[in-house]
Amino acid sequence: MELLKDLFSYKDLLKKVKLCSCFQPIVCLRTGRIFAYEALIRGIHPDSKELIFPSDLFALADAQNKTLEFDQICQQSALEYFKEFSVTTDSLLFMNINTSLITPDENVLTELNTMTQKMGFSPAAIGLELIESRAKSSSALTSFVNHQRDTGFLIVVDD
Repeated sequence: MELLKDLFSYKDLLKKVKLCSCFQPIVCLRTGRIFAYEALIRGIHPDSKELIFPSDLFALADAQNKTLEFDQICQQSALEYFKEFSVTTDSLLFMNINTSLITPDENVLTELNTMTQKMGFSPAAIGLELIESRAKSSSALTSFVNHQRDTGFLIVVDD
């Protein structure tokens, strides 16, 4: 977080820090084949070009009550980068979903599907990685999982 002290607000972060998604291969142990890539957000400081830890990016967003907005920006980044990357692979995209943000709010439930379709992806090509222990409401998490699964997304339990 030390590196971000000169970025005084979340708005500054979005204007100045380059966000990019990197893809970690997920390999089938039986076949040795890459069947998916997990999207990982990274930030690059505008002046020093140093890597900014994702935890620092999320902490800054959280401190300014922008966690949901930043999570959606990360999802959009993953889809944008994977759109270019996916022309060379038939692998799936796994995206981390911040389960602490899941509420019964219908907009949150449908936003990811809308974004995915606008980017030209089928939900069946996307795995949503969830850490269930971070959810604030088990009923909201169950509703989210059921809705996303019915929409066609794969549900992946992380940890």
